Amino acid sequence: MSLSALAAVAGVLLVGIGFGLQELAKNFISGLILLLERPIRKGDYIEIGQEKTHVQGTVIEIGLRATTINTYDDIEIIIPNGKLINEVVVNRLYQHSYYRIRINVGVDYNSDPEQVRDLLIGVAEAHPDILDTPKPIVFFEHFADSYLDFRLMGWLDDAKLEPRVKSDLHYGVIKAFREAGVNMPFPQMDVHVKETLSRTDKRI
Repeated sequence: MSLSALAAVAGVLLVGIGFGLQELAKNFISGLILLLERPIRKGDYIEIGQEKTHVQGTVIEIGLRATTINTYDDIEIIIPNGKLINEVVVNRLYQHSYYRIRINVGVDYNSDPEQVRDLLIGVAEAHPDILDTPKPIVFFEHFADSYLDFRLMGWLDDAKLEPRVKSDLHYGVIKAFREAGVNMPFPQMDVHVKETLSRTDKRI
């Protein structure tokens, strides 16, 4: 093989190695930033990415090159530190040690809003995983087309409990509403039919 061919191959290899080292250096520096500034800490519950690349879970390890998170499905995902520094990251536990969950509930217009509020708070307070402090709270969101929209909010000490607790709250709300006679409306659609006569029909 000629020297010029060897030089060309070596040049390509050096360029590839340079790009690889550049990415490694970026992740290493990002890891130092994470460890020094601590915008993300072990045990935090974070979300990163959009739509198909969206990932959320609990941070279980922060290394110099990458960070490992554990998802709802108990899957460990390794994320390069550069991604955590350069992209938007939602840290649900940044300033607090508790995690907020919320569910929206619609009731028909004949319902008593104060009774709905009390029922929702009662369901949340009865759940063993909902924290007493901060206390559960209910917001009257808005007047929808065919229902009154309420939002129930509560707090957990473990973000991984969210799917199960939300499911329990849904069961509890339906049971409490049925026992109290509060109706949850189903989607409705009004169809207006306009009758038209053809010219032939008019002559007849």
